[in-house]
Amino acid sequence: TEDDSADGLWHILYDDGDEEDFSLSELEAGMKLFESESKKVPDGSKRAAPKAAAAPVEVEPELPEEFKAVLAKHETLRKRYRMRAGDLVNRSTELVEEDFERVVQPREDASVCAPEDGSFPESLRQDLAVLVQGSPLPLSTLTANAVAELAKLPAGKNLTADIVSDKIKIMAARKQYLTTLSPSAIQVDRFEDSQADLVWRWELSTLDLLPSELISEAKKAQAGRRKLQNFHKAVVKLLVSLDKADALFLKASSPKVKRDAALAKVSTDEDKVLKYERDEEKQRLAREAKAKKEAEKEQAKQQKEQQKKLAAEKKEQEKKLAAEEKEQQKKLAAEEKEQQ
Repeated sequence: TEDDSADGLWHILYDDGDEEDFSLSELEAGMKLFESESKKVPDGSKRAAPKAAAAPVEVEPELPEEFKAVLAKHETLRKRYRMRAGDLVNRSTELVEEDFERVVQPREDASVCAPEDGSFPESLRQDLAVLVQGSPLPLSTLTANAVAELAKLPAGKNLTADIVSDKIKIMAARKQYLTTLSPSAIQVDRFEDSQADLVWRWELSTLDLLPSELISEAKKAQAGRRKLQNFHKAVVKLLVSLDKADALFLKASSPKVKRDAALAKVSTDEDKVLKYERDEEKQRLAREAKAKKEAEKEQAKQQKEQQKKLAAEKKEQEKKLAAEEKEQQKKLAAEEKEQQ
């Protein structure tokens, strides 16, 4: 149009090198077309919105020397207390256990018979308690032994394994005193598991079920097992705290407040372990002092006996010399008399 010619021409240079002149109206129409077409993909569908740029991958900075020192210290502690945990497991074989005679002695009591309702005879409760307390056996084995032993008595002749087994589970619980360092997701059968490292023991609900003369021995055995359990539990807890702390110190970007809390937890748990170790050291020193005192006492006794023996020998020697001297004088006197 005339208006277009008045405004002149617009020179267009395409990406492929082609060139063209547009009037103002042609230029505006072309720009609108480009704008509408740029929103479409070649197949006519709307062009997908551009994706946001992927976040840059954060590269974990190198661990500070302070972190490496903490990790090295923890590794030293971990090795020491893993060995300690193993020592405690081995020590479980040296526990002072109930030294009961787990044999039922036959006795005749015609007035005591098995209940007609099939329940467990109360007259055999104490016998069963002696067979159960402190036993490491699985329930099935313990039940079979108990059935065989109780059958020696009139009231136990017709007892079934189910009746005895049910009574055992009412009277006592099978306790696991130690745990593994790497707990398995697989649940064990509390009644039948036989892993020696877990230190299974049957514990009566009350030791009053035992004969009075056996209660003191059972209490001592229980105390030994609990002490070992608490020591081992403290060691395992410390090892877990070390692992959790290391997970933080292996990341240079971990929050300082969390690292400080983890170190405090390690210190607290280590101190709990050290309390048991200090107690053991105290007992060891006490035993050594007692042994030394007894050795010194024995040595003093031997020295006293040796001195007494030497004194007696000296006295005997002096007596002998005196007798010889007297005899010699007597002989000289006799010779002088003969010369006269």
